[in-house]
Amino acid sequence: MRQWKHISIFVSSTFKDMDVERDALRTLVEPKVNKYLEKYMLSVEFIDLRHSVKTDKDFNETERERQICSVCFREIDRSSPYFIGLLGHRYGWIPPEGIIENQSVNVFPIADRLLSVTAHEYLRGLFAGQQSVRGCVFVRNESSYRNLKSESLSDFVEDGIKRLLVVDIREYLLKNKDIYTIDYSIDLSNVSSSAIAEWVGIAYDSGLKLLEPECRVSDNEDELSEFLYHQERYVQNKVKKFKGRNNELEDFTEKIENRNGCIL
Repeated sequence: MRQWKHISIFVSSTFKDMDVERDALRTLVEPKVNKYLEKYMLSVEFIDLRHSVKTDKDFNETERERQICSVCFREIDRSSPYFIGLLGHRYGWIPPEGIIENQSVNVFPIADRLLSVTAHEYLRGLFAGQQSVRGCVFVRNESSYRNLKSESLSDFVEDGIKRLLVVDIREYLLKNKDIYTIDYSIDLSNVSSSAIAEWVGIAYDSGLKLLEPECRVSDNEDELSEFLYHQERYVQNKVKKFKGRNNELEDFTEKIENRNGCIL
C-alpha cells in the first residue's frame, strides 16, 4: 500500500551571492517539483538555513558559531543522500580551529585549516555519505557578472587567497566524474522572473533527475488504493499550511495512516 514520503534536500552555498538562486529554488522550483511528485505520493523540501538557525543567547561568539555549524551538518545528515550545491565565486567564512566538530575527510586540494564552512558542507554532503549520493552542484560561470556595476561585483567575486581557493573547489568538482555538475549563467544585473526562467527550468529538470529513483508507482493499484491515495494527498496538502488544533490534526492523520475508516 502506498504511503506518502517526504524528502529533504539540503542546499549549500555562500549566502551573500546566492540569494537569487536560493529564492528561486524555494518559491519557483519547489512548488513545481511538488506538483509533479503528487502522483507518486512524494513531497520535497529544499532546506535553506539562511534565516532559520537559532542560537542560545547566553552563548559566547565561539559557542554560537559552533552551534550554527552543528545545526548545518545535522541537517545535511538528515537530508542524506540528497544534496544541492550552488557554487559561484565566493569562498565564504573560514572558521577558526575547534569550530567544526567531527570534520569529514578532506578530498579538496586545500589545507584543512583553510577550509571554509561551505567547503565543509560540500565534503559532508557529497563525499562523506555511507550510501550513494544523489546530489548535484550548480556552477555559476563568470558571464553572469558581465553587466554588473563595478561597485556591486565584490558581492559576488572575492579577491586574494579566497578567490584562488574557490577556483580550487570549482576545478575539483568540475573534473570529478562522480559529481553531477551543471554549468549555468544568469544575468545578475536583471533579476526578474523572466530573466531567471531558464535557470528555474534547469533546476527543475535536475531536481527531477535526482528524485527519479523515488518515482516508482505500481500500475496495478486497485480502487481502494487509489481512493486512499487521494485521501493521503488531501491530508498532505492541508498539513503544509495547518496551524493550531494539533490534537485534531494528529487524530486525523492517524486515521488515514492506520486505514481506520474514510474521512468525509
